[in-house]
Amino acid sequence: MGEETKSVNGKDESTAAATVLSAEEKADDRMPKDRGGAHKKLSAIDAWENTKRAAVEAELKQIEAAEEKRATIEENRSKDSLNAEEMAAKYRTTATIPKKSCACFTF
Repeated sequence: MGEETKSVNGKDESTAAATVLSAEEKADDRMPKDRGGAHKKLSAIDAWENTKRAAVEAELKQIEAAEEKRATIEENRSKDSLNAEEMAAKYRTTATIPKKSCACFTF
């Protein structure tokens, strides 16, 4: 029975298994113990990136809305200015005075 536990090299299999286990333990000692901590940090960083990305996108939408509003106002001003110029040209060509729209401004 003693010969059954001996390996080909003549060493006891239990001591060979013990040396393999001790080598695995040494390898485990070199690796970080808390692998979940790294995952937790990475997910925290991802969450931070997502909140920053959402904040920047919201700010860009506000800027775009303000630019659209400004463009609309400028368009309305140019239309009003063009309309006033056309009316002035009309009154100049006909040599008439525009009617007063409000009685409170009569002189």
